[in-house]
Amino acid sequence: MELPAAGERYIPDLLVLLERALLTEEWIFPPDGVELVCEVTSPPNAATDRVKKLRGYAASGIPRYLLVDRQGGTARLFAQPWGDHDVSRIQVTFSGVVDLPAPLGLRLETAALA
Repeated sequence: MELPAAGERYIPDLLVLLERALLTEEWIFPPDGVELVCEVTSPPNAATDRVKKLRGYAASGIPRYLLVDRQGGTARLFAQPWGDHDVSRIQVTFSGVVDLPAPLGLRLETAALA
């Protein structure tokens, strides 16, 4: 993904795009066609996923960021509006359920992640 506001390119662990975003031959997607990005932490990248990528996705207008924190045992969904302090956040421990809002309309059962 190209994130102009962060001045970086990220390769998320999971990327959910609008169908129109796939109607291109480009292999780098802009943020305006993204519905959700997901990162799953591992010891070498956990701090990057928790802080740097959270800020980069927020600054670039990504509507939803799902952070599966294996070291912390949590799943957190950050959603628009982001702003400096205006972040909608849902957090569950591994055993809870994260409901991904419309247009996704999915339930993420986290028990198997524990």
